[in-house]
This record gives sequence, C-alpha cells and structure tokens, in this order.
Amino acid sequence: MKLDCVEFLGMDMQSLQFPDNSFDAAVCAFGIFFVEDMERQLRHIADKVKPGGKTIISCFYEGTFSPCVDLFLDRIELFGVERPPLRWKRIAREEACDALFRAAGFTCVRVERKDLAITLKMPTHGGR
Repeated sequence: MKLDCVEFLGMDMQSLQFPDNSFDAAVCAFGIFFVEDMERQLRHIADKVKPGGKTIISCFYEGTFSPCVDLFLDRIELFGVERPPLRWKRIAREEACDALFRAAGFTCVRVERKDLAITLKMPTHGGR
C-alpha cells in the first residue's frame, strides 16, 4: 500500500528485513515492551538507522490505566486467568527508560515525558 512517498510493510519487529544503516530515524510506538529482551530489540531497531540518526520509542508511564488495570487483572484472576506479564512497567519511569537505552549501548540519550490525554465531553440528554 502506498500513500505518496510512504510505504506500509507488515513484518516481525524482531527480524526487520532492512539492511543496516537504511534510515535517518526509527520509531517504535508502544511496542518495545512486547518483547522479552528489550535491550536486544532496541539495538536491532537502531542498527537500521544511519550513524547520527535518531531512534525513538514511546511507552506508558507509571500509573497509566490506574486503577482500571489493577481492577481488571484482579477480576480475571477470579476466573482462573493468570496475570499477563506487565513488561511495560519495567520502563514506566523516565530513569528506567534512560537505563534501557544505555543498556542497549546508546550514549546520547534524552528522555521526555509527555502527558497526553483525550478528553471526552459528557453526553447531553434531550438538549438539557
């Protein structure tokens, strides 16, 4: 599928089929924490970036989805469902995210927290 000069390709992020040093930048949006070895995955993504390029990830921060996530996990346990690993919590603080990049071999690291929210308006009933 093409959209102007953008091409969308589906592939496993753990085995990206691009030559090293192919891109000026790489972005992993809310995905790095789905793999067991985040450092290795981050290095794999960064290998596809040219020297001097940028590698960016986004992740949830501590307290995201609270208290809903805990209520949900407590509830599914009542039905015998094992709690899934919450790997995203490993990098849910700025210093932990910084440590991930440094463990992956990055030396020039900048971590920024951006609080983004979508506010929904309350529905009106009968024009009241």
